[in-house]
Parts: sequence; structure tokens; C-alpha cells
Amino acid sequence: MRVLLPKKAYMDKLAGTVVRARGKCENPRCVYPINYLNPLCWSHIIPRDCLHLRWLPENALCLCLTCERYFTDNPIKQRELFISIIGEDKYWALKQRQDKYEFTDYGKIAYNLNQIIKRQHLRIYT
Repeated sequence: MRVLLPKKAYMDKLAGTVVRARGKCENPRCVYPINYLNPLCWSHIIPRDCLHLRWLPENALCLCLTCERYFTDNPIKQRELFISIIGEDKYWALKQRQDKYEFTDYGKIAYNLNQIIKRQHLRIYT
């Protein structure tokens, strides 16, 4: 298991808090209860290794663990889900940004995530 740098780990915590605050699985066909066996997950539209998009709320969905696993194992259905939720234009705009280099300003990203957390009065869990 890789150890994250403190900045990345902190920003993961912030972004995960923002996404999970949506409070429900965003899969419209989900029938699974949210509980300690099936918690809410931070699911990326563009994979986590694309750092300039990793912590953007628009690159994330809140899915329950059951749906997250199902769609991770079925990439074609995953893409269909993403497009049905965010729309085709936004999906392809994110895909285009994936291939372009963008400077990752960790301070600015952390600031923006903290502002969202303050506006929504969220609590960051450790």
C-alpha cells in the first residue's frame, strides 16, 4: 500500500467529506440501504491518478459501496451511469481535460474545498 503525502491525504479527506455530504447514492437505480456495511463512497469519474481533476467536486459522484464495486467492475455501464447523471457534454469535457496537463495548485484546491465545507457546515471526520 502506498503512503500518501500529507497534502494529498488532507485533500482526500476534504474532497471525500464534500462528496459524501450529498447524503445518498447518486445511482438512480440503487435499492441498497446505506449503513456501516454499505457506506457512501467517493467515486471518481476521471480516475484518481489524474491529480489535476482528482479533488474537483464535478469529477465525483457519491455512490454506495455496492454500486461503486459494481460499476468499477463494469466500465461500460459505469460510463453510461456517469453520462446519465452529469450529461454527455460535461463527461466529455472532463475526458478532454484528463489528457491535458494542468498545474495542480494544492493550496487553491484545499482552499476551495474548505470554502464548500464552511458554506455547507460540514464536519470533517478523521
